[in-house]
Amino acid sequence: CGGNPLFRSSVTAVFDDQLHGFILDALEKVSAPVKTLCDRIWDKRVQDNPSLYNASKFRLAAVKLKQSTDASKNDNELLSDEYLELCTGLTDYKTFICTNSSSNLVLSKTDLFDIEQLLPSSIITRTLGEGLKSLGKAICNNYRAFISDCLGVSGIVTTSDNYVILIKRSGITGEFQGFIDCPGGHPEPDQALDSASNITGDSFVVELFDSILEEIVEEINIPKKYLSDPVLLGIARQRLSNGRPVAAFKIRCALDASSVQMLYEKGDSTESVRIIFLPSNCVLQDNRGSLLPSLQKDLANLTPGCAFALDQFWKVCGKRLCN
Repeated sequence: CGGNPLFRSSVTAVFDDQLHGFILDALEKVSAPVKTLCDRIWDKRVQDNPSLYNASKFRLAAVKLKQSTDASKNDNELLSDEYLELCTGLTDYKTFICTNSSSNLVLSKTDLFDIEQLLPSSIITRTLGEGLKSLGKAICNNYRAFISDCLGVSGIVTTSDNYVILIKRSGITGEFQGFIDCPGGHPEPDQALDSASNITGDSFVVELFDSILEEIVEEINIPKKYLSDPVLLGIARQRLSNGRPVAAFKIRCALDASSVQMLYEKGDSTESVRIIFLPSNCVLQDNRGSLLPSLQKDLANLTPGCAFALDQFWKVCGKRLCN
């Protein structure tokens, strides 16, 4: 989805723990060799990057754009507004790495045989992502039944002097090492518990919007008091991560770029190696010719989530930036 920006009050959610993405347990019942393949992928990732660890995450199963009517104005006049309903469940980071992040892995002949023997003979697969989607369709009539679809968040943060804050990802991140990105991460289920220690649709929405603020505080070292409440710019699936969903937000920072630079240098985040300030009117790719060659080179290596967030930001704010 992506149109008019939405405030917290225009986003609702249905949380259903049956919409789970603990796909590896289901895969083990369907095919132990496929489950073993996913375990090997995770073990290799952790061996290469010991900072990785598994934890529960939110799964986004569906997005519905709805119309609400409010008859409070008078008996004869209805007010119509759009709102977003998110259908969510649970998954975990290991499942995301195995079923989304590693989807382009070309299968060996043995692994290919283990998957194809469960599929109709007319189905041909080559990569893990293709195989998992074909298995989901054949067994559950749902292409995404065996895909984690862990929900990510990405934030377009603008400074008081109209720069967009970007970062260069470090080598210890789980994916897209060395790429240019927006501050972001994931909403955390253990932060969405209500007073009864349950997750509800309402508590999910609170955590969804709060999580991007927490990521900005942790990654850029900007105190929360200088950040506006986020507005949701849109949600998209990342093709390079087998359709992994990411929610893009816009946040206004009350500090200028030089102040943010000083705060970043005092921080201790290990997820990035450099902060980048992109003039707001150069967000659109066609307007980047005046940038330094080094910055133009950086912007050729954007993560898919960052590229989507910048695109949505321009659609919503671009005309105002050029005036």
